[in-house]
Amino acid sequence: LGVMGQTNQPSRTVEGERFILRDASGTARGELALEEGGRVAFRLRDQGGKSRVALFVRPDGVPLVNLFDADGKARVILDVNTKGEPGLGVYDVQKKSGAQLYVRGDDNVAALSLYDQNDNVRVQLEGGTRNPSLELRDANKKGRLLINVNAQGNPSVGLWDANKKSAATLYISDTSGMPVMRFDDKDDKARVYLNVDSQGRPGVSLYDRDSKRRLLLGVDTAPYINLLDTSDKAVWRAP
Repeated sequence: LGVMGQTNQPSRTVEGERFILRDASGTARGELALEEGGRVAFRLRDQGGKSRVALFVRPDGVPLVNLFDADGKARVILDVNTKGEPGLGVYDVQKKSGAQLYVRGDDNVAALSLYDQNDNVRVQLEGGTRNPSLELRDANKKGRLLINVNAQGNPSVGLWDANKKSAATLYISDTSGMPVMRFDDKDDKARVYLNVDSQGRPGVSLYDRDSKRRLLLGVDTAPYINLLDTSDKAVWRAP
């Protein structure tokens, strides 16, 4: 028997392991469920009942948002991994070639990676706490071109061979603030420098295998050439 004046309050809690939202035709359009393995999932489906948007929380606590195409392939994935690093992935129908935008937790660097159909990174763009850089890689994952800006704010462009050794580098000198072009051999030794000094005078320097400058060609009020010994002293010059 109820006590006089007491009213039964409706429950404000609904409990269960699976809840389904259906349209007028009976097709499941929304679902909240505890899936096998302990993953919590919230799915939104299209008129054909295919999952198009899904929000998950994995048993390890990682949250994910997946966007699916009409064939049920995940094309966009947003997550925060177990290290607390956020990431956004965009993929093709094979979930191979695509793009990933993420922030690494160890150095707090924001990065964008572009992948080919073999799942190899071909373009890598980085910024954040690190000096900004853009690297282009070949099909063998070797870096072939690098553009960056150093801590002093000076840009550079580097080109490498398939072994990432012999290279050509164009940069702005930290000391003179003027442009320099450097060519390296396969032993990573600089052999040729082309530069314009702070007085606006162009010059070319050639180095031997021991990194000794042996020839200097330049233009001041008139062109000149110096042949140098291993101590960088002129042994012949003209004029």
